[in-house]
Amino acid sequence: MGLEDTILKFLSDYFNVTECSVDNQGMTLALKSNHPIAYGAIKDLADLIVEVLNMNGIEFRQGVFNRVEHGYARFV
Repeated sequence: MGLEDTILKFLSDYFNVTECSVDNQGMTLALKSNHPIAYGAIKDLADLIVEVLNMNGIEFRQGVFNRVEHGYARFV
C-alpha cells in the first residue's frame, strides 16, 4: 500500500511502534506509551488515521481496539 512508512515515521516521534502493516485486508498497528494521556491520544490517533486514509482515497470501514493495557494498545 505504501502508507505504512508515512504512518510509522509520524508515530515514531510520539510512540514506540512495535508493529505497523497495511494490506488489502486492513491495517495492524501496535504501539507502546507510558504517557499519562496516551489512551486519549491513541483514540485521537485512530481518528487521524481514518482521516488520512480517506484523504488518500482509501475507504476505512471499521476499526477495532482489540487490546488496551497500561502502556500498550493494539488495534486492527
